[in-house]
Amino acid sequence: MYLTLLAFCLLLVLAAAYFKDLLPHLIQYVFFVRFSILVALALVLLPLTNFSILPDLFELRGSELTLVTILALFVAWTSTLTAMVTIETAPHRFGVAELHLPPWAMRYRLLLSSCLALPMLLRMMDFPHIDTDAVGPVVLGVAIALVSVWALLVIREFVVPPDSPRSTLLPERLVPRSLRNADPFHFLASILTPGRLRKFPRVLGAGYIDYAHGRFRPGPLWLALLLAMSALACTWANLRVDANLARHAQITLEPTLAYVEIGLIILALFLPGVAFFFDRYRISVVLVVALWTALPYWTHGAGHYFPIYQADCAHAEKTAGKNCPLPAAMRDAIEPWLSREEAAGNRKPVMVIVCASGGGSQATAWTTRVLTGLQEQFGPAFTRSIRLASGVSGGSVGIYYFLASYDPELRAPSMDQLPYINEAARVRSDEGLARGMIERGLVSVIFPIDENAHDRAWSLQSTWSEALLWKGKRHSGESRLSQWSDLVESDHMPGAVFIATQVESGRPLLFSTVDIPSLRRITFDYPGSGYSDADIDVLTAVRLSASFAWISPAASARYVDNPELKTSGLHIVDGAYVDAYGVVAASAWARDALNAYRDRLSKIVLIQIRSREPPDQPADPRSLFVQALAPLFTLNNVMIANQFYRDLAEVDDLIGDSGGQVQTVVLTAHHGIKPSWSLPAEAIESIEDDWQTLKRGSEMSKLRELLGNEVTGHDGPAADVPK
Repeated sequence: MYLTLLAFCLLLVLAAAYFKDLLPHLIQYVFFVRFSILVALALVLLPLTNFSILPDLFELRGSELTLVTILALFVAWTSTLTAMVTIETAPHRFGVAELHLPPWAMRYRLLLSSCLALPMLLRMMDFPHIDTDAVGPVVLGVAIALVSVWALLVIREFVVPPDSPRSTLLPERLVPRSLRNADPFHFLASILTPGRLRKFPRVLGAGYIDYAHGRFRPGPLWLALLLAMSALACTWANLRVDANLARHAQITLEPTLAYVEIGLIILALFLPGVAFFFDRYRISVVLVVALWTALPYWTHGAGHYFPIYQADCAHAEKTAGKNCPLPAAMRDAIEPWLSREEAAGNRKPVMVIVCASGGGSQATAWTTRVLTGLQEQFGPAFTRSIRLASGVSGGSVGIYYFLASYDPELRAPSMDQLPYINEAARVRSDEGLARGMIERGLVSVIFPIDENAHDRAWSLQSTWSEALLWKGKRHSGESRLSQWSDLVESDHMPGAVFIATQVESGRPLLFSTVDIPSLRRITFDYPGSGYSDADIDVLTAVRLSASFAWISPAASARYVDNPELKTSGLHIVDGAYVDAYGVVAASAWARDALNAYRDRLSKIVLIQIRSREPPDQPADPRSLFVQALAPLFTLNNVMIANQFYRDLAEVDDLIGDSGGQVQTVVLTAHHGIKPSWSLPAEAIESIEDDWQTLKRGSEMSKLRELLGNEVTGHDGPAADVPK
């Protein structure tokens, strides 16, 4: 990428030297078309980006390659077209001298603008080692793009007057002569007569209206129409996906790179249009966009919201106390299981508590692989001994997939359901997220009329909802937190805790299906929490716990069934800000359970599923930007290190206070999981390798010894689990 930037700068220097006499004139026009240049530069540099937290955008095949090729060319052509229109109309808008492009540049404008997409096309074909399987789809995409741009040129002929100037990418001779003289909107001439248009104030209409002929200039009009068409296409795509989600039908999302390219097309149309209007008045485009984005927050309280509900009181005893949505009591989560174990002759059973750390999509896959692998090793009896699962960020998503797969009669996932749990965790969520960021987020910035309840976080949540199959079939897995609490009370599921963070207070917020006596003040739906007598979808709670920084927006609560009801108004974000390892809630519940059931339990085993150890970064010998960025790096590293050593001390204190009755096992990925919302194929292979290594390691031997025959002997290991 650095070489590309160097080459680009060198090209600018050579161009400046060649056009030195016109340099002041060129600088003016470079400023006018700056956003077109930035979009084109983003298209050129996109194939060269490689960040670990981002998904591999170029894991494409077949029709995906064709679609991405079409969109890459359209990004190049759109940025070129907006630049051409700006150059053509700038003298009329800004009063500058005309800029005449070289004849060869105008003659080969389509070919030259297509070169902007060349790095993208070469990357898709795996240049310099050409992937022959990719050549066909890419060539097909080029052909379809050329036909499409010709079709748009034909459509343009129906919009602009027949004798208007033509800023197009294709030669006029490619349009049939009969269409060149078409004027289907001639009736507008009786409404917007030349006399009326000439009366429009020049301070506003300059560049948009041809005052000499009394008509609109076709370039800006055509670009506005293209922007409207793009926004309508995104809206239609959203409505189609939403309709399929509503009836739980299969949805097909485009590759992430396609959504990125759609975003670039919209930006290539929107930002130059805003700049063209406001540059005349010397008003900053950044300021205008910022104010336009903030306007809905001031006018009608728009923002990012997550839905909550007034609790549906299902139990008479809860209704009497008016605390219907409260989590299940600790005794309801432990007593039925304990009585059943005692009746089976296991006088003092081993109770298991699981906590899963954050780390994005890869932490989700690691969490599910460990949980399903433990059931494969020790059988459903082990899973039934789990009485609480605490998760944060990506670990919360993995715990959700595992618990949502519970068979109520088995009190554990069935053995043939385990592969579907891992498959769900490996479903790429970046496509749904990219769809939400572009088709919802970006369009809502341009047309800010939506209150953003269905934002990019909702799109991500919908992807998770569709990912989990029930024994190979699609089903509605929607459940409320209170319904999971009922399953805890009926001994069909262990308790679950999903940890989030309150932005304004900095305090944790626990979405819990079981009571944690020592942490009630920070538990959702407890009196004084700001959400008393409220209920929430389980997957929404999981999404709030896994609000990856800048990916999923900070959101506040709003009652769906009664928007007039007040909530705390606090914004909720990822739980890793306060507890990246999910240990605090798990250790607190273990301490409370130990105090209540010390004499009836043999041991409490705390299983810590860690995606990685705290990073031990070496010193950077270059020391570049250290002084500027040291505060940010320090804040981030101190937050992670403090949480790690705090949790370590908490667990050590718990073990010591219990007299050894509480023990812990740490199951860490051997290679370490990168905190990322991408899950490339090599990461999936690495996770499987780490699990196979872990099975043979000392921590698994320690766990087997702690569990004893009472747990590991029930039902036996599952040797016939489907692969």
